[in-house]
Amino acid sequence: MKKPIISSILPAFTLLLASPLSARTATWQGTAGDGKWTTTANWADDTPPTELLDAIFDTTVALTVDLDGADVIARSLDVTTASTSGRTLTISGDGSLTLASGNLTKSGTAGLTLASGLVLGASGEWNTATAVTVTGAISDGGEGHGITKTGVGALSLYGASTWSGGFEMAGGSVQIYHNAALGTGTLKLTSGTTLGFNFNGSALANAIELNGTTTDWRMGTAAGLGREVTLSGAITGTGNLRTRGGAGTWRFTNTINLTGSLQFTASDTATTGAYTSILSAAPTLTNNIRLGLDDAAASFNLLFDQAGAYGGFTNITVLANNARNTIAGTHDTGSVTLAPTATNGIVLNNTANNPDGAANFATLHQAATTRIDKRITDSGGATPVPVFINATWQQVDAAATAAANTAGAAAYTTWTPTGVVEFAATTGNTYAGGTTVEAGTLRVTNTSGSATGAGAVLVKTGARLDGTGIIAPTGAAGIRIADGATLAAGDADSPGTLRFDGGGTTAPLLTLDAGATLEFRLGSPGVGDRIDLWSYTAGDLVFSNNTVNILDVGGLAEGTWTLFAFYADSGSDVSVVSGILSGLTLGAGLEAFSASHFVYADNRIDLVVASSIPEASTWLWVVLPGLLGIALHQRRRHPRL
Repeated sequence: MKKPIISSILPAFTLLLASPLSARTATWQGTAGDGKWTTTANWADDTPPTELLDAIFDTTVALTVDLDGADVIARSLDVTTASTSGRTLTISGDGSLTLASGNLTKSGTAGLTLASGLVLGASGEWNTATAVTVTGAISDGGEGHGITKTGVGALSLYGASTWSGGFEMAGGSVQIYHNAALGTGTLKLTSGTTLGFNFNGSALANAIELNGTTTDWRMGTAAGLGREVTLSGAITGTGNLRTRGGAGTWRFTNTINLTGSLQFTASDTATTGAYTSILSAAPTLTNNIRLGLDDAAASFNLLFDQAGAYGGFTNITVLANNARNTIAGTHDTGSVTLAPTATNGIVLNNTANNPDGAANFATLHQAATTRIDKRITDSGGATPVPVFINATWQQVDAAATAAANTAGAAAYTTWTPTGVVEFAATTGNTYAGGTTVEAGTLRVTNTSGSATGAGAVLVKTGARLDGTGIIAPTGAAGIRIADGATLAAGDADSPGTLRFDGGGTTAPLLTLDAGATLEFRLGSPGVGDRIDLWSYTAGDLVFSNNTVNILDVGGLAEGTWTLFAFYADSGSDVSVVSGILSGLTLGAGLEAFSASHFVYADNRIDLVVASSIPEASTWLWVVLPGLLGIALHQRRRHPRL
């Protein structure tokens, strides 16, 4: 039996009625003159919008439409505003506007402001060719509806919104002025989009998903903004995350997992101030972390505020700007370990255009350590990058900046680090710009190469150099311990040997200025700190009546400990004569051993820990070999003597 024709076409006809092709519209005319949405006469044919009728506004003059306390509905909102003077359509007043389809279309040259509450009746597309501002809150009744932003126009969101279906940026830019402006769902960003942050206080909690190549995140600099943004949601996806805009602080307190890179940079080279990025968890990236901007005058800081291992990315590349960039741990205790996957874990870019650029490795708190497990190198450019340890750095003070209430200006806090920085790359580092230890401790624990690269090392007043590694300067570079600085050996937990290799330098290898202090930990016989000097020649070690302090690590008794050992090679050939007969003074730590003293032998300097003065014959047998060695050395150098 054949079906009736009407019954055959009815489902298709019903589908057609429900499709956009059959959608009808309600067009604003404002005939009543009161500007109220709820006045029927303001709409063409006295027909206001409904869940099946789109609200159409096509105006060339400034216009404010008042909801007048009512909860109104339209299938969608379609606004065309043409005005050479930039006049705006504003929908305001108590009440709310529900978009049944979730769709909004904005074209024309003037703006659109939605100041009333906005309710999503479905997930929809907001196609904005020109500017749209939403100052009211957006909600969806917990139905899981979302917004997809298309078009090149800027969208500004101010409200504390609660819609839960997420926000997808597929075009243009979005400026957010509240930490809840994007509702509670996932924020999705595609390539070429720009996201601006313009709020103080609480964190943006949305999960964030990147889809594409690069998205720009910009810090707002308007008056009253503290210039600090905290992102507490997980960040995932494909693409590069790039922070730009004004100087300020970005805090990432959750995980970051990207097929791409992190690029902590600035908008242009003329920018000044301090740009800070803080990571609380180790990012997982297929590429690197880029810090800075070539030729910029600003400084850039990469901080790690929780103890733990940070790897899962290829390296940290520090770009060649004209200021000092800082990589630091700001954790209270324990260790931050930087362990990128590439052998060259930290690359310092250097060019002839950046003579004032420098790198600073720091640990803020005295009880904490920042350990760098992979090689620090430079890009081989014309101007080597100098390295500082625990130099000060500046960071925008959010509270003071907000209180100053001045557009474009920022107040700063200066941080003074005092902790331990450990250079732990097994094969050492290869940067060539030299190392200055400003404060705290530089600990070296490499087993080959040179922990401080090829350049000179200066340990300044109040700072400390220790460890079990090797430092091997080249050219005319050497190691200098300044007045008020401390040189020690061993690692954090136990005594050990620190080595200096003079095979590559023509300068004195190790110089201790007057007022510089030495520290050695001693325990039971055979347990103690020691300093070895490799490829030693006379004059490589310079003392200036320096004080030696002793720390008892348990079991200290009378006996002899070698404090300095001299080698003709890398630790085995002892056929050298140091030429040193004095230069050290006992300080604190051996008060119970009042007869302790130094013995300056040919190839070592020993400390004899004793409670009483030995017999004269004993002194003679200890000192005689050293005197004989010096005499023979002098005879070889001056055969006519």
